[in-house]
Amino acid sequence: MKKNIFLSIIIPTFNNPDDLDKLCNSIFKNNIKEVEIIVIDDGSTISMNNLKSKYPIEYYKINNSGPSFARNFGAKKSKGRFLFFLDSDILIPEKMIQKIINFQKEKEKKILSIFYSQFPVQDSISQRFKAHFDYYYNCHKKEDGYINSFQGSSCVFEKDLFLKLGGWSEDFKGATLENEEFAKRIEKDGGSQIYFTSKLYVHHNFAKLN
Repeated sequence: MKKNIFLSIIIPTFNNPDDLDKLCNSIFKNNIKEVEIIVIDDGSTISMNNLKSKYPIEYYKINNSGPSFARNFGAKKSKGRFLFFLDSDILIPEKMIQKIINFQKEKEKKILSIFYSQFPVQDSISQRFKAHFDYYYNCHKKEDGYINSFQGSSCVFEKDLFLKLGGWSEDFKGATLENEEFAKRIEKDGGSQIYFTSKLYVHHNFAKLN
């Protein structure tokens, strides 16, 4: 059992073992000292047994309840001071986990929104267009600082604050507006803010459109 966990990576997944395999592979190419990886299988009908034996992850299978419930379930099982929520169609760039840990140890931001990079996972025209569009809209020429929204598919919370705020709203059964609702609650709480820095990013596997 790992001791001195600083960062708990929490990944909900549903019927997408190939995406999850790629994400886990990218995670374990990083230095993952002080890190635990918690995968919550949200009622998949496709077997994840190969991934469970392939990677040293903590794996939990639950009845299908939606990503918000799965993320909250993972948070309750976590041991880290900070929670790093990741959707399973993300890839982690090399050395990025250590960069996140170093940043949090130095800055101690309560909430971090980690946006997608301008480079997609796949090199199709549609993926490149979507990646560049999102990057331009969210990050281009944006200075590091506090913002009013966050990327639900890749974000970091201080665990104590996350629990104090009540976690993700389980009223949302699918991946819809749960991050917008959470951002409004954070703003209303008034005791914390969402921080953005262009130094931290992930790659996203956008669905192909062509």
